[in-house]
Amino acid sequence: MQSAEIRQSFLNFFSGRGHQVLPSSSLIPNNDPSVLLTTAGMQQFKPFYAGLAEPPARRVTTVQKCFRTVDLEEVGDYSHLTFFEMLGNFSFGDYFKEGAIEMAWEYLTVELQLDPARLWPSVYPEDHEAAETWRRVCGRAPHPLPDNFWPSSLEGWVGPSGPDSEIFWDMGPGVGCGQADCHPGHCDRYMELWNLVFPQYNRQPDGTMLPLEPPGIDTGMGIERLGLVLSGLQSIHQTDVFAALNQSFRERATLGEPDGEAAGYARRLLSDHSRATAFLVADGVRPSNEGRGYVLRKMVRRATLHGVRRLGIADGLSGAVDIVGQLMGDFYPEIRQRQAEVARVLSMEEAAFRRTIEQGESAFEDVVRRSGHLVPGADAFKLHDTFGFPIELTVELAAERGLRVDRQGFEAALAEARQLSRRHRRQQATPRTGLPATRFTGYQSLTGGGQVLKLLRGDQEVRKAEAGDEVEVYLDATPMYAESGGQVGDTGVIEGTAGTLAVRDVQQQGDAHAHYAQVVEGSIAVGDEVRVEVDNEARWATMRHHSATHLVHRALREVLGEGATQAGSYVAPETCTFDFSLDRAVSREELEAVFGIVNRVVRDDLQRVTAVMPLAEARQSGAMQLFGEKYGDQVRVVSFGDFSVELCGGTHVDRSGQVGQVVAVSERSVGSGLRRVEFLAGEASERHLKALVGAAERAALALKVAPAELPARVEALADERRQLQKQVDDLQRRLLEGGGGRDSHGFRNGVVFQVVGADDPDLIRHLADRLLDRESTSQLAVVMAGSDGPARLVVKARRGGDATAAEAFARIREKVGGRGGGNDTLAQGGGFRTSEMDAVVDAAASLLLERGAAQDPGGKE
Repeated sequence: MQSAEIRQSFLNFFSGRGHQVLPSSSLIPNNDPSVLLTTAGMQQFKPFYAGLAEPPARRVTTVQKCFRTVDLEEVGDYSHLTFFEMLGNFSFGDYFKEGAIEMAWEYLTVELQLDPARLWPSVYPEDHEAAETWRRVCGRAPHPLPDNFWPSSLEGWVGPSGPDSEIFWDMGPGVGCGQADCHPGHCDRYMELWNLVFPQYNRQPDGTMLPLEPPGIDTGMGIERLGLVLSGLQSIHQTDVFAALNQSFRERATLGEPDGEAAGYARRLLSDHSRATAFLVADGVRPSNEGRGYVLRKMVRRATLHGVRRLGIADGLSGAVDIVGQLMGDFYPEIRQRQAEVARVLSMEEAAFRRTIEQGESAFEDVVRRSGHLVPGADAFKLHDTFGFPIELTVELAAERGLRVDRQGFEAALAEARQLSRRHRRQQATPRTGLPATRFTGYQSLTGGGQVLKLLRGDQEVRKAEAGDEVEVYLDATPMYAESGGQVGDTGVIEGTAGTLAVRDVQQQGDAHAHYAQVVEGSIAVGDEVRVEVDNEARWATMRHHSATHLVHRALREVLGEGATQAGSYVAPETCTFDFSLDRAVSREELEAVFGIVNRVVRDDLQRVTAVMPLAEARQSGAMQLFGEKYGDQVRVVSFGDFSVELCGGTHVDRSGQVGQVVAVSERSVGSGLRRVEFLAGEASERHLKALVGAAERAALALKVAPAELPARVEALADERRQLQKQVDDLQRRLLEGGGGRDSHGFRNGVVFQVVGADDPDLIRHLADRLLDRESTSQLAVVMAGSDGPARLVVKARRGGDATAAEAFARIREKVGGRGGGNDTLAQGGGFRTSEMDAVVDAAASLLLERGAAQDPGGKE
């Protein structure tokens, strides 16, 4: 079945069972700050589940366009996607588990006629109701999976949650691990096809799970995977839409071997990204350095990199908008309606990045020549800072050459440079005179109109600037905030009738706002009327951090005393630091108390109130003043309830609840009597916590423990390591003391050997490994452990060598007796004597000599 047929089949089936067909919602979630993009079909229905709004019907069905960023780095292989279509049926207090399971099984086995024997349901282990329903419906017990709870990671999720039941498709015994006892969730043999979620709880911002009344149903099945199953294919990239996109890129390619893996990877990546970016732009996302815009920008850059370097296609994404419209425009008319705009946005971003590639590739090659196996973080930052190379490009280019990039060093250099450049830019910049005051309109709106009053290119005043020019732009009015009071300047776009400028920073020049920008398209001239748009994601991230500094300041004084006053701050979209006076370190308990207070105030959702009043009146009211800030006769006072009152000219959220969770990253000394706390708020804190949780989950998986058990397990491993180190030290001592005699150690006819006094089997085997590594021409390592009495014998063989350890051990036993045996690489046993070592080595060496493997270098005994 083709994708269009699958969509219609699903909607027809459920509409015939009383479900109202609703359109897909936008990829930009509506009033849902818990997610960056629409990731599931149920997101538009969260108010219905929570009882906050009345659904249009008790049963609905949709085909929802979805976008998930978690697998972005994996896209290009045969299975991972960013954009996908989700088939779903939903119940709001109508049917529950029994109805969802019965209809799902009927659709798959009756409507689509899929083989029931290859469909395997699973359930949450504690969901006995779903398990019993599956036994009745399909005649066999479902497989219990502990991960069957949606969403599987609740970090940041607010809203309907509950156990789920996944239906898997058996890809066949030729796929996956090949084990006879393989089961759903074990390996790639069983592919998740459909997830039936049973929302029974409503998760609160603090993590509390409240019963959902009434409970509902939320199912999701990807069209791409269903198309794979129905067509008997092995990869989603063989299904109809992807096959058509892949073929179009094959026909456009001017470089690479069409059937080579590098070209195939590039075509798969472009096929995914062409759909994803077209839908993002059509839904209103624009390239930027924050949030959704950054996801879009990153995808355009990845696609451009692979398209240009591996296929010779300069306009991979913008040139594919037409075919995406042809393939998907019937069901999603917005793609065709906005096709010209989508192509224009993507084309501009591709052109800008191609210039970046051209300028930076030669510099990258210079870095590679002197980097060894690791590209230093400082060099990666220089490529970024000087040539505009994004770190993702440096990592990708380095990986192609088998190199790694010091990401931690890069991030450290980037953070330092951002703070230095912003804190000192005004001192380093050439003072401007004769500039009219700029009227700031950014408290009320993030967009606004203005007239160009002056243009500067370098230190020269110009009447007009063309594409590629770096300029300072002065307007009579702007919604863009100029750096002040620790808050960084805004970024965004200035659009005129003849051109477009990308604004990377705004600084104060007296009473004027200097917009530091680049003309990216067309031209701009003095006198032009322009439209100014602040980067929405970046401004909101900055406002969350700025409001958080006010809350942190008040909380610090509550916990540490009134002397902990502000001594500086750095407030940016990606991070925030706050300097305060204190002549001692802050304890862990004190820091936890500070941020406990801050997050309590966030949950209290206090209204932000702003008032303009005389400076003397503001001081009498007890309002705190910002460090280093100069105030006029009239000042702006920002309050969050009765908790925090400060003099501040910066921008802020409307309510404390919009700050989101605030997490401390570090606290340290930055000078005598001066401390600095770094913290994150909103999406930045969510990303930080997600990274920490991900690291903990990976570590827990590797150590085979629950994440909560990690600290105890790590402490135990540390103790174990210390004990092992003591054993190693003791072994080394005993090895030195336990040798002796002419044949205590040496190399003879392909056999490296040693007699030791140790008695620990693990350490003896470790010594045999080290002997093999040390003597590169050896085939066998023989270690005899013991005194003049009974001794233990260990034989290690080099993998793929001319004789196995078991064969050598058998030959030794033929010559001198003893007991034991082993496998290809390790054999061991007892009943030997150290005085027999000479005969043992000769027996092992004779086996190698018979096979022509030994090369005696003269007997290094």
